[in-house]
Amino acid sequence: MPFSFHSHSAEFCKHASGGSLSDVVEAARSSGYTVFGLSEHMPRYNAQWIYPEEAELRMTCDDLSTQFDQYVDEACRLQDHYQTLRQRGECDLELFVGAETEYTHDDSVREILELRRRHKLDYIVGSIHHVHGIPIDFSKESFEEALATHWHGDHQSLFCDYFDEQLELLRGVRPEVVGHFDVIRKYCPAVAFSARVLERVGRNVQFCADSGLLVEINSSGVAKGCKRPYPQEDVMSIARDAGVHFTLGDDAHSPGDVGLYYSHVRQYLHDFQLDQQVYRLVKRRDDHKSSKDDHVSFQHVSTELVPDIVKHHFWTRSPVYALAET
Repeated sequence: MPFSFHSHSAEFCKHASGGSLSDVVEAARSSGYTVFGLSEHMPRYNAQWIYPEEAELRMTCDDLSTQFDQYVDEACRLQDHYQTLRQRGECDLELFVGAETEYTHDDSVREILELRRRHKLDYIVGSIHHVHGIPIDFSKESFEEALATHWHGDHQSLFCDYFDEQLELLRGVRPEVVGHFDVIRKYCPAVAFSARVLERVGRNVQFCADSGLLVEINSSGVAKGCKRPYPQEDVMSIARDAGVHFTLGDDAHSPGDVGLYYSHVRQYLHDFQLDQQVYRLVKRRDDHKSSKDDHVSFQHVSTELVPDIVKHHFWTRSPVYALAET
């Protein structure tokens, strides 16, 4: 403890850096995590959504699919390896194998559900990185170009469209974890949400609360220049009051990112009195084996309250986690 259900590695994500999937997992173990979720990006199936760093490597959509297949194979190998270590009493780390969504067009829901079925993934991180198929969190330059070209500089219209597409994703996929809920403000953190945007925020968080989806408190928001981890305080207040269940994610893109800015996460949990609203995923073991490498199949996950998380002994590992007076 604590835990994260959102991570990436340079081995299977070309905008990540610094190490293999195994390196990222070992960093989680060394950091004192007891639960860690692997969630590489799902492949994109049309060349128009290949990212620049992938294009520089001349990657095709088939390459992205092959890369994801290789990721699942390696993730399942690591999951089995660490499970064996746990059974021997040599390690406390439990791994989950999942994927982060790419919601780019009308058929994305079908693609996500088919990918999950095919690979028997433990869970899904439901994230929005595109609005109307246009990337909105790749770079500040591409964000500003898209804002000017497609939304005529109107931030509020872009925000509304973002949350409308997020709701489509949530309804269609019902991901266990909702990733970086308000990442749309990544390149414009000083722009406040209007009343019509906040109305959509309230609608979406109520859907999460009613459906039992875990909204991620994502520490990478601090790294992107936001005051707090995602979601920011205005969204957090609405979500907390709606009775949303939260979970934790560091959105690591390298071994050094594991647990980065978790001091801000603890402070956030304390300031918003969320000690009884933080949950983790737990596995419900099936009685059968999957056909792929005889890997144990976890068809279902459920959630479990992590009570009094702000007081957990993990935070005594380093003075960096000490709470500030508020």
